[in-house]
Amino acid sequence: MSKKMHQALVPQYMKNFQCIGSFCEDTCCQGWTVVIDKKTYKRYKNIRDKEFVPIINDHITRLRNESSDINYAKIKMDSNNACPFLNTEKLCSFQLNLGENYLSSVCSTYPRTLNRINGSLEQSATLSCPEAARQALLNPEVMQFDEIELELDSKTIVGKSLEIENANFPQYYFWNLRIFSIEILQNRDYSIPERLLLLGTFYEKVQTLIDQNELVQLPQFIESYKTIVKNGTLKETIQAIPTSYDIQFKLVKYMMDMRVLLGVNSQAYLDCVQDTLDGLSFTEEDSTNEEHIQKYKHASESYYLPFIAKHEYLLEHYLVNYVYKNLFPFQTTSQNLFDEFSLFVLHFSMIKLHLIGMTNHYKENFTVDHVVKLIYSFARAIEHTPIYLYKISKNLREKELSSLAHLAILIKN
Repeated sequence: MSKKMHQALVPQYMKNFQCIGSFCEDTCCQGWTVVIDKKTYKRYKNIRDKEFVPIINDHITRLRNESSDINYAKIKMDSNNACPFLNTEKLCSFQLNLGENYLSSVCSTYPRTLNRINGSLEQSATLSCPEAARQALLNPEVMQFDEIELELDSKTIVGKSLEIENANFPQYYFWNLRIFSIEILQNRDYSIPERLLLLGTFYEKVQTLIDQNELVQLPQFIESYKTIVKNGTLKETIQAIPTSYDIQFKLVKYMMDMRVLLGVNSQAYLDCVQDTLDGLSFTEEDSTNEEHIQKYKHASESYYLPFIAKHEYLLEHYLVNYVYKNLFPFQTTSQNLFDEFSLFVLHFSMIKLHLIGMTNHYKENFTVDHVVKLIYSFARAIEHTPIYLYKISKNLREKELSSLAHLAILIKN
């Protein structure tokens, strides 16, 4: 397999990441669809090994509708929703017996993700992998990025591509927006909710510039906003925003209920959902909605906020990795950057809801390991099913609940 060296921007946590195989508490070969590229599919069909041929015939099927060279076939999972080529040690039989060349593009790349911006490459990791989540989240220091020589082979998949040549489109200011967004998210003079509210106010104004065809003013606006952030001009205004546990609870509980109803394949995420429900006493049939809200408020103030005050870097790293990996604020094809910010907040809000319930469930026994489990399983259940959050976002817009004022309710505790 030919390999070439490429210059790429990479977060430093990637230097320490490697698959831990059988020692992993989960497996990336279970709970979702695994697609096979055309080249690998043809290689599988040429295998004559008596052990593999029956399994290949039974469990690898062509994708007939909207297939491509990357999404050419798929693996039909077994009765446990796991890859049939996984052995008892949770290792790939293809790789063990036939070599790395027999891994599909998806299997050889995951959890690494590669993006291209005007020809420049960037690599990061999706945090649906437990080990990648540990490497990305558990370092208390600010996440750093390096430009390195990256060895890539012909199987490497480019996930997202962004062209930023036309000054008439918001994408032209991608670097300005992304660098500034990460600067805000890593500004430890502010709490995480304050950083998100600063970003919300910022993107609300950015969207106004877009709507009024005044994008040329964006660089100047960013510089003036940097001064506002540095001087703490908005700090009192942000702190004065009221916390509405009632509305927050109802909105976020609705989001979680809808996701569970849509079906979840990750047992780890279902564990976190159950811990959340137990922590918020949703299993008590005689409890009123007001009692639930009071328990939610108590859990937030007694356990969640004290824990996060000591470990805020966990949420910071999750948010920064989201911005970097997804090319925020251009993670979708939408031209409304405030909508992209709203989607970002929905991710944060759901994680926060889980943490509030889970910290109350485990109390003094709650640790960073629980956060890692939540983040990686949430990424599997939610981030790998983007249609869910798009539906939620659409629902909030229809109810006129996607304004900054309503998003502030989701953000602030």
